Amino acid sequence: QLEAVLRLLRSKFSRVWFTCGNHDLWLTPNDARSGCRTSMTKCEEIMDICEALGVETGPGRFGEAEEGRGVWVWPLLSFHHQSFDTEPEVQGWEVPAAADVMLDYRECVWPKPLSMLDDSVAIAVDQLNDSALGSMPAAEREAFERRDPAREPLVTFSHFLPRQELLPEKRFLFVPELPKASGSAYLGKRVAALKPSIHCFGHTHFAWDMVCDD
Repeated sequence: QLEAVLRLLRSKFSRVWFTCGNHDLWLTPNDARSGCRTSMTKCEEIMDICEALGVETGPGRFGEAEEGRGVWVWPLLSFHHQSFDTEPEVQGWEVPAAADVMLDYRECVWPKPLSMLDDSVAIAVDQLNDSALGSMPAAEREAFERRDPAREPLVTFSHFLPRQELLPEKRFLFVPELPKASGSAYLGKRVAALKPSIHCFGHTHFAWDMVCDD
């Protein structure tokens, strides 16, 4: 299904970028029959599908490059971890744990010693971004490093949240443990280092914009 969607998008648009979300990494009976045993190997298989279809999973520029005008796009892989939530816990009534209410804990399978109960999955997935810049052609990498952000803005995007303030306070949430399954501090550090003009995120289904102080 994912391949069919990407193929359709690729037929309609000159450039398509993609990054995985949590639902993409759930293991289904079909995955097991095809030999896909972990969510990490499924992520790798999805990246292979993207490469075969010409769907981009790393940084790239489109626009009038020869005139120094264009837009850079950089999709970032990430996965949530519980320590992303630094807000005090809700007091006064019993709140179910994130692992008990989030399907990711049952539908994702990670190779040992990776675990969603600590930061190891988030770290491992974030590290998949490290080779992105190095895999760019030398001329394009140099152009990115020398770009003028005012003329060539950078748009980064991820499935998960890079900062907790992009969520409502947990006392307003139907599931107060949602922050523990929403974002990645490692993603946040990566976005802060890249300094994009705008970062787009999904996952929470809260449609809002925020201008951060920095």
